[in-house]
Amino acid sequence: MPSIVERISRVLCAAEGQDPDQPIEGDMPSGLTQLVWEAFASRAIDVLEVMREPTEMMLDEGWEHSDTIGSAYTAMIETAIIEGRSRLT
Repeated sequence: MPSIVERISRVLCAAEGQDPDQPIEGDMPSGLTQLVWEAFASRAIDVLEVMREPTEMMLDEGWEHSDTIGSAYTAMIETAIIEGRSRLT
């Protein structure tokens, strides 16, 4: 399964009418290809950073299901951000 950063990147790319799987022309090391969706990875991480902290409404709903949902949610989003950043470097 693709990372959440890739999945968000592909949605952002498609929303702008671009083919996520189209190769980008440019200066890449020999044999390497960057796909269009990869150019959207920084924006995808920006989206995840906004989602890092749940809203009060989300917390209120979450408390009905678990007493640690807020910290679990934050940890999952933080993990997705870290995973996405590691793929950019």
